[in-house]
Amino acid sequence: MPPKQAVKLISNASGYLLQGSLNYDSITDLIPLKISQIDATTVSVDCAGLERIDSAGIALLIQWQRECESHHKKLLLLNLPSQATSLLKANQLTDFFQTSDKALL
Repeated sequence: MPPKQAVKLISNASGYLLQGSLNYDSITDLIPLKISQIDATTVSVDCAGLERIDSAGIALLIQWQRECESHHKKLLLLNLPSQATSLLKANQLTDFFQTSDKALL
């Protein structure tokens, strides 16, 4: 069995920085996280450090989006890697997320 791939979620004043692989093997520790606990109306997630993302990672982002909406907050995805952008487009989720990537519009 291959080793579990790591993902780091680093908190800052306005949101989070994601680093590593956001996939089926790594999201287990992030599922219970309450991302909306940040004291801001917009919760930013900087994805510049993402090396890999799969459909399970996209599902986690959907969960975070819904959680933010239920707390009357916005989730802003920053610096999406091309793999994430491709997955969002393929799953027709470009309008579901607010991103800093104008190419998604």
